[in-house]
Amino acid sequence: MLIDYLLVSSSLFAITGVAMLAYGYRASLFSGDPATRWFAWSMALLCASIFWRRATWDLINPIVIAGQVDQRHWNIAFNVLCIAGVYAGLQARLLLIPQAERWRWHWFTCWMHPGLLRFRTDRPVAPHEDRQR
Repeated sequence: MLIDYLLVSSSLFAITGVAMLAYGYRASLFSGDPATRWFAWSMALLCASIFWRRATWDLINPIVIAGQVDQRHWNIAFNVLCIAGVYAGLQARLLLIPQAERWRWHWFTCWMHPGLLRFRTDRPVAPHEDRQR
């Protein structure tokens, strides 16, 4: 019974984390710098695939459809690995915030930068984008 709770809670943390991570890179999707833009698109697409895989195989299929949870120990281990990857990705996103604004953000809130509902910015979104070319 404890294993079922661990699986569901680690799955929810992993699913929420990758959704936050994908949303955190949204401002860089339309960056003027090709490297930043391609990196942001790769993060968004990878997070989307991880999100749907985790939601389908860890929550929807075993709990809603089959009514049982299989391979619980492995799924918990993979969810913990996914959560560690989310932490690393959010730390990287924090470093993309310009130095002057970075003090206001933490690794767990940086996914909302530059604002919760803003998708494009009128200023550089990464520290290296304000360099002269």
